[in-house]
Amino acid sequence: MGSICSREVVIPQTDESLRTATELMSAQGVGCVVICDENKQSKRIPNGMLTDRDIVMAILHQHKGLDELFIGEAMSRDPLVIHDTEEADEAIERLRAHGLRRAPVVDAPGALVGIVPLDDLLEVIAEQLDNVVHLIRGQVKGAVARSGVSG
Repeated sequence: MGSICSREVVIPQTDESLRTATELMSAQGVGCVVICDENKQSKRIPNGMLTDRDIVMAILHQHKGLDELFIGEAMSRDPLVIHDTEEADEAIERLRAHGLRRAPVVDAPGALVGIVPLDDLLEVIAEQLDNVVHLIRGQVKGAVARSGVSG
């Protein structure tokens, strides 16, 4: 997973306004940011995520504007994390089970490595399936050639 995930992660502070979050997200072209705590070794440990959907829902439910709401009020806490050693199919299943489209990727101690969207995982699975198709086609052609049957 470590090779698939995007290592460019926007990491704001919980006391920043939702306006700041939306500006960061817009500038970076992303649909979410990861909120982290730092442990004793100065490693970033994901403790929340803020998506564009979280922002809209916070505004609708709290009847406040972007400058009146803060990341800590709108973010989802304790996000599902994908471990950098997981295979794409495992990650897809975990995201599906939680109804999510993206998740932070962490290493063994739980430090942030990056973020992986479902779309990137599906692309990896599609490539794997394409490789299987080419393998099968090659085996079929080889079997036909060995049999002497012309196609």
